[in-house]
Amino acid sequence: FFSGLFPVQMYSYGSAFPYAAPAAYAAPSTISYGGFGYPTTLGSSYGYPFGAPTYSYPTTSFFGGFASFPAAFAPAPAEVKPVKLTYFGVKAKGLLPMLVAEIGGVAYEWEKVDMADWPAMKESTPFGQLPVMTDGDVHMAQSNAIALYLAKKGGLLGTEDADFATSAMLLCQYEDMFNAFVKGYYGPNKEADVDAYLAEGLPSSLAKLEALLSGSFTNERTVGELAIFSFLNIMKDMDANCLDAFPAVTAFYDHLLKNEKIAKFFADDKAGALWYKKDW
Repeated sequence: FFSGLFPVQMYSYGSAFPYAAPAAYAAPSTISYGGFGYPTTLGSSYGYPFGAPTYSYPTTSFFGGFASFPAAFAPAPAEVKPVKLTYFGVKAKGLLPMLVAEIGGVAYEWEKVDMADWPAMKESTPFGQLPVMTDGDVHMAQSNAIALYLAKKGGLLGTEDADFATSAMLLCQYEDMFNAFVKGYYGPNKEADVDAYLAEGLPSSLAKLEALLSGSFTNERTVGELAIFSFLNIMKDMDANCLDAFPAVTAFYDHLLKNEKIAKFFADDKAGALWYKKDW
């Protein structure tokens, strides 16, 4: 047999050969590899010393089985670096990407930007806005695009066609609701416009969501559901009772709020400082 001449690591598969190596041949011995002695367990070889080329390596061999490269030559696992999310230190458009990363188990770090530093770095961003995300060679902007990227990494796009479709629809609805809200919040008639949205615009949207719900929107957790949840969370900062007339939406929101990862996220104060608030 060749294990004495060409020592390689071999794994013994019980059913591969109808016999096993005699116990007397299994004693540890020393073979000279390129001038250096290495202990090896020999199966069918007798352990005669011989000189091997300097690139040879110590191995363990067993009588019978299939040869493979030694574990020592397996590549080291690549270091997983966290995704970097760059955003202001407030709870606003950066909330959704962070929730997706939390639920999807995607490691991330939040690079918080001070408002005073923003003008100097604005031109360095793809569209002159935050958040932006960096993941190795990937550098991107737009909060929903970032959320989708993280959802792909975290398995939150929706496996079934129906779940994917519903999630995509909810993500678009989230954007529509957010835009309708901030249009008044940043407008010249902030107080009147926000009050009108909370009294009419938001309830109209919630009624449509209520009609879609049957415990949850999808059969598995998706980025679209997290988008709706993140917006509802911000709306409850504006009006703590805004969901009271919508029991299905309330149940959906409360269920996600009790999710272990989401509960810890808020308990650890990782959402950022309150930004949208009704202080009149």
